[in-house]
Amino acid sequence: MNAWSSKCRLINGKDAVLCAGIYGYKLMNAAEIIRFSYKGWLPPDIEQFKSLAVNVFYPVVKDCATFAMATGTRPLLRP
Repeated sequence: MNAWSSKCRLINGKDAVLCAGIYGYKLMNAAEIIRFSYKGWLPPDIEQFKSLAVNVFYPVVKDCATFAMATGTRPLLRP
């Protein structure tokens, strides 16, 4: 986790959304498990990973398939 979050600064290319979605999902889940089960993942490491999630992965996927996002006022998927 530390190696990725210290080196990865950009996700681009024609499959950027796909890559950010797939690998982001896997990395975020792994981070949750590690955060609460491994005492060696220190607070500075966690903050560095949060920065990766917010500044590298999120910008790529934030506008992807907005029609499919549930908001409470519209259905999950449009007909």
